[in-house]
Amino acid sequence: MLAVQAVRPWTTGSCQGEMEFLEVKQRYDVIHGSDYNLLNGRQYYLLYSNTSHPFLNTELARTGKVVLSGVVYDGIPINYDLYQQVVILQYISNTGEIRYLVLNKEFLEEFRLDGKVFRKAGPPGEEEYAQVIEAGTLRLLIFWNRNMHYTASMNQTPYRYSDPSKKIFLEKNGVLQPVNSGSSFLSHFSEAQKSAVRQYMRQERIRIKRASDLQLQKLLEYSARLEEGGP
Repeated sequence: MLAVQAVRPWTTGSCQGEMEFLEVKQRYDVIHGSDYNLLNGRQYYLLYSNTSHPFLNTELARTGKVVLSGVVYDGIPINYDLYQQVVILQYISNTGEIRYLVLNKEFLEEFRLDGKVFRKAGPPGEEEYAQVIEAGTLRLLIFWNRNMHYTASMNQTPYRYSDPSKKIFLEKNGVLQPVNSGSSFLSHFSEAQKSAVRQYMRQERIRIKRASDLQLQKLLEYSARLEEGGP
């Protein structure tokens, strides 16, 4: 599991922290070549909860892929903290301890985890990670989040994370519009297109908020074909 204590960070600037950094850098140098790009991050802090976690799907790190400053790193163990909105890299120190590093958001262009593709979206300086589903000239941007609540129970840790929530936006003709339901999705198409898309959604039993990634991908592909004048 990712957490064993309420907060267990590295000590920034300490000799131990520097040694641990050099250890892991040597390990990744062997795999990726001499490059500080992947390890240009900061220590990861986790407010631990014994009843919940802040991560996408599971608290265990999984094999993923990241693009940092144009450089692709594939097959590395990562996770996505939805509460802090950070991507973390897991590694094992020479002493056998599991350690975590927050990947530098300034340089992180894209990451892939659990079959989902994430990129930064939003105005400069206010960019957030968004899951991207695209077809033709259409894109769906899905912003995932978890909230944290304080609990006063004597039998639990003082923190509890909410279930994941998401906000969906449709990008069409360079304009980003919120999509909260099937009707709001349909509102961004012409009357002729709207009728066809509505029929498709009924046929495939698609509800925007509950739809799987595959359903949303197929819906977007169908809608994009209509935009391009196809059947």
